[in-house]
Amino acid sequence: MVIMRKVIAVSTAGLVAICSTMGFEPPGPQQRLQAIGPTNGLPEVLQLAFTPDDDFTPVPAPGPDDWLTAHGESGQTFEQFRNSRPNRPDAQRRVLYLQPLGAFPEGQSLPSKSSVTIQQPFFNGSQAPGTLAPISIKGSRFTNRTNSITGRRQWLTQDALYWLKGQLPADAFCLLAITMEDLYLEPSWNFVLARRH
Repeated sequence: MVIMRKVIAVSTAGLVAICSTMGFEPPGPQQRLQAIGPTNGLPEVLQLAFTPDDDFTPVPAPGPDDWLTAHGESGQTFEQFRNSRPNRPDAQRRVLYLQPLGAFPEGQSLPSKSSVTIQQPFFNGSQAPGTLAPISIKGSRFTNRTNSITGRRQWLTQDALYWLKGQLPADAFCLLAITMEDLYLEPSWNFVLARRH
């Protein structure tokens, strides 16, 4: 999720959605190649990233609890993405920052150094990432509730995004928040990004 231009909140867990049936069909090999489009103008290393092989398996048919089962989405080709003028690092805003939110219990969390290594390729051109000091999300900083299904504490994503917007360093290309906590988008949702158990 992005607020304004440069603030993103991510749960390290994955997405849980409401069950429904919308009939999403995974794209076949020809559709995937069409979505990628011509790659001959790209540097060789990027051409490799867009070559279909065993390293990147196609999206499977969604299960009953997956996002695409409940939400119809038309998808986006690489050309459409490029034409959307995505944010790119520049001379002033060039650093990818990671902001840990909440606790990261040892043995149940990805080490922050690994998070940096994993995220940097997705922000091509940014300077070496920097990890900010972890902040607690307990107390009154963010709205929270107890999930009626799991009995676990959840935190309102919107509050985190608005707070992060005010924390954006002057040289930040992106401020990426990572958390092991349960999140929710609005009161009518059970989850947004759910903690892996």
